[in-house]
Amino acid sequence: DFEKQWQELLRLGSKRSRRNTDTDGQNKKKKRRVDTSSVPPNETSPTPTRLVHPAATTHNPSQSASQQRRVTPSPKQKRLSPKKKRAKLRRPGKKLPSCQARKNKIVIEKKGRINYKCCKNGCPHNDRDSPLTRFFGVPSRKPLKSNKPRTDSLINHAGAVLLRQEILDRTMSDRFNVDSKCYVCEHHNFEEVSKSTYITMNNGKKKCVTYKLVVPSGAGPSTEPKTLSRGTGRDRSVRRILENIEDDEKKQKKRSDEWAMCAQKMAEESCQDHDRIQLNASVAAAADIPQTKGNVGDFIDDKGNLFRATPVTDTKRYHLKVDDAPVVQPGMSDDEVKRRTGFPNEKTMLSYIIVACDGDVGIIKQRQTVLTWYEEWFMMFEYVWNRSLTRLKDVQKTFSDLREEDVLRVIDAKLMICRTSRDSWPMFASFQEDKKLQKDKWASRYHGMRPVMWDMTGITAYGFSNADWQRLTFSSYYSENCFKAGIFCQPCGWMGTIDLWTGGVSDSDYNRRAGYLKKQWWFQENDLVEIDGELRVVRFLNIYDKGYRAKMAAWENGRQLVLQPDFKESDKRFNRDQTISSASVASDRGGNERVVNVSKRAGLISKGFQTNADAIRFNDVWLTWSFQANFMFDRVL
Repeated sequence: DFEKQWQELLRLGSKRSRRNTDTDGQNKKKKRRVDTSSVPPNETSPTPTRLVHPAATTHNPSQSASQQRRVTPSPKQKRLSPKKKRAKLRRPGKKLPSCQARKNKIVIEKKGRINYKCCKNGCPHNDRDSPLTRFFGVPSRKPLKSNKPRTDSLINHAGAVLLRQEILDRTMSDRFNVDSKCYVCEHHNFEEVSKSTYITMNNGKKKCVTYKLVVPSGAGPSTEPKTLSRGTGRDRSVRRILENIEDDEKKQKKRSDEWAMCAQKMAEESCQDHDRIQLNASVAAAADIPQTKGNVGDFIDDKGNLFRATPVTDTKRYHLKVDDAPVVQPGMSDDEVKRRTGFPNEKTMLSYIIVACDGDVGIIKQRQTVLTWYEEWFMMFEYVWNRSLTRLKDVQKTFSDLREEDVLRVIDAKLMICRTSRDSWPMFASFQEDKKLQKDKWASRYHGMRPVMWDMTGITAYGFSNADWQRLTFSSYYSENCFKAGIFCQPCGWMGTIDLWTGGVSDSDYNRRAGYLKKQWWFQENDLVEIDGELRVVRFLNIYDKGYRAKMAAWENGRQLVLQPDFKESDKRFNRDQTISSASVASDRGGNERVVNVSKRAGLISKGFQTNADAIRFNDVWLTWSFQANFMFDRVL
């Protein structure tokens, strides 16, 4: 099963497909189905539970069946006045009205409201008088949703506007009528015509596009014949006979169907092909035969739509992005992957994707655009690494000219997946994992302890115009506007970061208020270590720089220990033990400086917080990058 799922992932990563036809891992709401297997055959639905008095359910054998049967009370009858009571009494010699008289009583029905009416000039059809007639709505003119729409959206919108104007012109309506809803009935003929219009593109240039439009035939009363054609000599003779028969019938003042039968006979004799009998309009009018109109069946599609506009000019230039080949796909060389994303090879990158998605194939396949899942993950890694693509415009141009909002939506979705995976992992490595994965020098130096190294670093930010932001973010230590954050590392090499704070905060204040000391307290209470056959709590040994004042804060959170270099007042010297201790701590903290280097290795972080950048997105990149670095680089200690 895993091999099949993996091959399916590789196939989806090598070819683009539409989002609505491909499984993107997004759960769809399904209707709840009732399991009828547990319901007895005699019961169709469970009986609802009722709260009744026990005496009401007790069976009394003295009561008869009729007494036990529930009787439905009759509704209250309306009280009649004495005058109406006397009118209802039967008088002697007067019969009651029979049922036949009631049936013969004429009931005048009120006509309903007209909802649909044909907008064709002179057409009397509407949904009230012709309930079996189909009506087709004229497409409405809907505004564009985006200020910078795509090319295909511009073409489709211009085609819809041209289609509405052409239909309204042919039905003798106002072509610029945008608000009202218009309908055309099926009793008219329709045709497919070609019309052209100019479209203004996003770059300001105009493009002529030709459409095939399905519209009602005819262009208004000006093109209709002023006089009715009398047809050929045969048609004229038939019409003359019908008029004579009709005149004779009017003189006799009685109804007869002889003239209609005569017309039918003469029509059959005049045309040998019975499947295509075409009567002249004048003959049909004289014979009072309704002539069948409308060719809706020739143009209506499978979905029941009649009016449509299909562009036919330069359709190859306006192809869909889903038809393009993927920019990147599985099977890339390791050098190309390392140059663009920072991962040493493609295998490491795919392994991290599986870890971040917790092995869920549905989450891996989730997409926000027409790009493949492989393209979206690769685009996020390349933008965070920020070596080959340094601007959003470069990302848009490289990946099929995506819009800026689409690119940011993809990056935010992937960062959210990585942030969720980071929060689901334990913040620290357990005591046993730390001892098994660390080097021998750490095991000999910190035997039976749980050391963790903490440090602070600053990330450059631009100068804020707001006075409050300028004061909060300016750091006197770095002499610039910046953000500060905590970084930790364990001897086994596991590293991590804490949320960014404004640069005006001090290291000691950040250590006391950030909240990671409480998390360490909770972790050491749950990660018990067996010592001499007993489960005991091994407290954290926090290794700080000498600038921290952290002993009291660490002791208040689970009595944690603190190790940092000794410091003296000015003009005072260290003794022998203080010198050796400070040198040892400084030597151990050399590896922690490499952790700071790795945590800021991503180009998007090393460039700092730029103008018009999103602070929440930048903080997510800072937190997820250190989590990602644990899987793409060798351990720093």
